[in-house]
Amino acid sequence: RITKGDELYMFNYLYHFIDMYFVSVGASITFLTGLIYSVFTPWGFFKHGWLVYKWIVTVFIIVIGTFYLGPMVSKMLQIADVDRISALQNSYYLHGERIGLIAAIINSVLLLVAIVVSVYKPWKNWKVKKK
Repeated sequence: RITKGDELYMFNYLYHFIDMYFVSVGASITFLTGLIYSVFTPWGFFKHGWLVYKWIVTVFIIVIGTFYLGPMVSKMLQIADVDRISALQNSYYLHGERIGLIAAIINSVLLLVAIVVSVYKPWKNWKVKKK
């Protein structure tokens, strides 16, 4: 349990650091490898349902992370830096904590399903029909 302002700031600093340098980089690399596989293999972008699912999940996580969660995490770090332990009384900060927890659970489930989909390839025979 965090009881001091410096602890709260360090928690947010590490959260921000992990988000910016590991999660964002990992998501970008995942997107780029998917792009490379889609362009340079016969799998393509939309030939199989399991690939469509993975594209949707990957793009969804990157867009939400980039335009909503990333700025929120940065703002929470700023609040923790200025307010220290009083940040726990800040409504934006508390809302960000709840949203961060919910987003972590949703992202984890989506990524676990993506792993299962990658291994078992359901909808393997489903193909987008060309006109």
